Parts: sequence; C-alpha cells; structure tokens
Amino acid sequence: MSRKPCLFDHVTLKDESQGIIKFIGSLPGKEGTFYGIDLTYEGKDSFNNMNGRYKKFKLFDTTQPKKGRLCKFQTISYYKLTAESVKITVGDSLYVDEAYCDGKIKYVGCPSDTSSQIYVGVLLEEDNGDTDGTFAATQAQYFQCKQDYGLYMALPSQYASADTPTASTKKKTTEKEQKSNDVVKTTVMPVNSGIESSSVARPDKDRKYNLQKKAQSEDKNKKKPSSSSKSAATDSPKPRSFKIVSKKDEQEQKAKSDRIKKEREEREKSVKKVKTQNDTQQRATTQKAQKEKAAEKERQQKAEQERLKKEKAEKAQKARQERIAQQKKEAEAAAQKAELERKA
Repeated sequence: MSRKPCLFDHVTLKDESQGIIKFIGSLPGKEGTFYGIDLTYEGKDSFNNMNGRYKKFKLFDTTQPKKGRLCKFQTISYYKLTAESVKITVGDSLYVDEAYCDGKIKYVGCPSDTSSQIYVGVLLEEDNGDTDGTFAATQAQYFQCKQDYGLYMALPSQYASADTPTASTKKKTTEKEQKSNDVVKTTVMPVNSGIESSSVARPDKDRKYNLQKKAQSEDKNKKKPSSSSKSAATDSPKPRSFKIVSKKDEQEQKAKSDRIKKEREEREKSVKKVKTQNDTQQRATTQKAQKEKAAEKERQQKAEQERLKKEKAEKAQKARQERIAQQKKEAEAAAQKAELERKA
C-alpha cells in the first residue's frame, strides 16, 4: 500500500494550487476525511480559499489571509515528504496501552492555541476514552465519535518529523527491517485524559478492570477543585503509550477485537436474558396481585349486596308484622264497639 498524505507534506492540487498540509481530520456534519492546506501557490479555484476556519472553529493557521483550502483526497494530484512531515496519519491503526484497547487515528494537526505542538485524535474500540471528538482547550470537534470513545494525545518531538528516504535506501530495505518499521512504539501526552495513566503498561486488560480504573479516576476528579477546560487541558499530564501496527498485526488485533466483541455480546445477551426473566417474573407477580385485589374487591361487593338484601328483607318483615298488629288492633276495637252497641 502506498504512503498516505501526512501532516506537513507538500501537496499539489488538481487546480495546480500548491501548499502544505496543516490539518487532517473530519468536519461536523460532513462525511470523509478532509485535508487543510496552507497554500503557497494559488491555482485556478481561488473561490474555494478560506482562512483555516470552519464555521466558528479554527482548524489550522494560514501564513497569509485567505490562503487556506479544505479538500478531500480526490482533489490531491500529488504529495511528497518535507523535512517536517510526520510519520503517522489518519487511518493508521494503533494500540493505546493505558486505554487497554485498539484504535484508529482520526485527526492529526496543531490546534491554534497549542502553537507548534502536534496532536493526534484517536477513535477507540472501547469506551475507555474521555471525549466525543471535542478538543477541550478549543472546544472544537476535530473528529466525531460517541462519548468516551475518543482520546487526544500529544505527539513527541522525536516522531514529529521524518527524513525523506532515497530510492537506493528503499530498494535495500530488507523484509525484517520493513517489519520493524511497520511497528513504531512511542510515548504521548494525554490531553482530555479521563483515565489514570502510568509509564508502564499493565498486563491486565480485562474489561471489568478497565471500568474500575475509569470509575476510580472519575471519583478522584470529582474530589479535585474545578478549573477551566483550557487550563485542565494544558496541565502537564502523565505519559501514555501507543504503537502503530502493521497490516499483519492489524489483522491479529481485529481478530482479537472481534473475539472480545463476541464475548461482550454474549455477556450482554446473558444479562438481557436474566433481565427478561426477572421482568416476566415481576409481571406475573404483579398480575397475580392485581387478580387477588380484584377478587377481594368482588368478594366485598357481594358481601355488601347480601347485607343490603338482608336489611331490605328484615325491613319488609318488620313492616308486615306491624301491619298485621295494626289490623289485629283495629279488629279488636271494632269487636268491642259492636259488643257495646248490642248491650245498649
């Protein structure tokens, strides 16, 4: 695979414009990777020029006003190394030791408030990061990802430039040397770090251990006095290490990631099954309680109806007895009156 365009490469665009790459990343609301070019020679399409700013965020600095250009790879006709070209670029796979997972570079550039310091934005395969692609110091989103799936790291000076190899050097490169060149180990500085880091990578890469470390770090951050995001981002952080991997290592790591993903899906499926069983049991318990409550209410209604019916029957019986007693009194009074009239 041919070398991809890197930061500080000299490029020639299809409209014959020339310049230096100052930004490699994505834009909010747009798909694909964009290259920010600081133009040194202006070609035909000058109407596409800009000052290195996209919407309200500054992506890169230009040496002259309105001498910047945002473009995709398709518009680049030629690019070559310079003395300042870096060795890594967007799309490179890497393993971040202190995040305990693999990732891919999604941004390479120099945010405007960090002078010449180069930063890389990494999209992690696990949520062991601390950002959604937003750089804390500038609040600009140089790439997009889910919350905690992103991480920014400062690139050390020894990897900030690359010497241009000669043709004879390329021909004499052995397979062993090529393999050693494919894997580059380095130490970088975390910017938005939400994970406590150390100079020595831990062998334990268990998911549970990762989450515990992240929770402990968040608890520590809560206890510390609050400060602005800019000052927090520019403080001297602990070193974090990563390595650029070769295609073979990338395939092995992909297989490993697929295995971890499968295990996680099985755990999630198991948890979901237990949750479903609990929900079913709880629903059955609730339905049983509702049925018992309805039966109790029905029983109380029947008892009330029987009581009212009994009271009504008792009232009717009493009224009948009173009526019979009244009729008996009236009959006796009529008999006494008839007896008195007969005697008279």
